[in-house]
Amino acid sequence: ITSVTDNTAPVTGALTSGAYTNDTSPVIKVSLTGTKAIAGDMVQLYNGTGTTSQLGSSYTLTSTDITNGYATVQPGTLLNGSTYNITSRITSTVDGLQSNASSAFTIIVDTVAPNAPTGLADTAIVSGYVNSANDLAGQALTGTAEANSTITIYNNGVQLGTTTANASGAWSYTLGVLTTQGAYSLTATSRDAAGNISSASSALTFTLDTIAPTSVDLSA
Repeated sequence: ITSVTDNTAPVTGALTSGAYTNDTSPVIKVSLTGTKAIAGDMVQLYNGTGTTSQLGSSYTLTSTDITNGYATVQPGTLLNGSTYNITSRITSTVDGLQSNASSAFTIIVDTVAPNAPTGLADTAIVSGYVNSANDLAGQALTGTAEANSTITIYNNGVQLGTTTANASGAWSYTLGVLTTQGAYSLTATSRDAAGNISSASSALTFTLDTIAPTSVDLSA
């Protein structure tokens, strides 16, 4: 097995062995180099090095596969929450003999989105207001989410940036200097290692008001 590809959004592309994936039927590329396989031979995928847990249906090699030097196959529908140590074998159409198992490629299937981040807070917000833009220079927005997940921060639905939760789920994000007067509504989402994205957190709202009121004329 030379590659396993995740084709389920939002995160797609080649996986590394041991990775999480939300694709329940990834595309698996099986090298034919050195196998002496011919058109009509069969490729089988298994969970583990034995032959008792075949994944999906056997695939019949075509002349194009032989010319290319590889075949692309899929393992049927994999189960959420399961770890698979995928191996491949080739069975000869001539004598029915089957090859030894390939090296295993491990994937962990996770199709469940994490919970939304919680506990968004910032100490610069007082009674719903920030009265100086500099109050948020370097100020950290904090919260909790799934451990090691990627946190995306939004203001009024517009992405501001990303950060990463630590092993305990805590995270922080530096807002920087705010310049636009008016209402802010900060939310966050959490994306796990398999690419599943949570719903948005509850909003942390405040108003930025750095403009002093005009003085009152008492001379009249």
